[in-house]
Amino acid sequence: MNAPEPIAFLVDAAGEDVVLCFLEAEGGKQIWVPARVAGTQLADVYGDELAAAICRRHGRSTWTVPMCKSWRVTLYRQRGMTVADIAMRCGLSVRQVHQIIANARASGIVVRRPAKPVDPRQATLL
Repeated sequence: MNAPEPIAFLVDAAGEDVVLCFLEAEGGKQIWVPARVAGTQLADVYGDELAAAICRRHGRSTWTVPMCKSWRVTLYRQRGMTVADIAMRCGLSVRQVHQIIANARASGIVVRRPAKPVDPRQATLL
């Protein structure tokens, strides 16, 4: 799934996992973006690639970090998370998560249910 425009540059620079971590912690906050990466808390916590991308785009200004909840919900579901876990991580209700998943499916994005865990104590029927 393609990242939304406000964060596509971050995903290209640092990858989905780092960006997800960043959005979970900083989404919705207004942060001051320094001109240089070296020695910044942003680089120390999230890595030089992410910090450099943010500094190039928003250096010497404040930036409100987007939350991108729909993208995060869809990505988490594709990675096999339960609806309840997704709701907790994104600060949404279970109903809102179901609605976002339904909207994603309606727009042609393939969002599958996670596979049910196999109990090793259960005999197979094959």
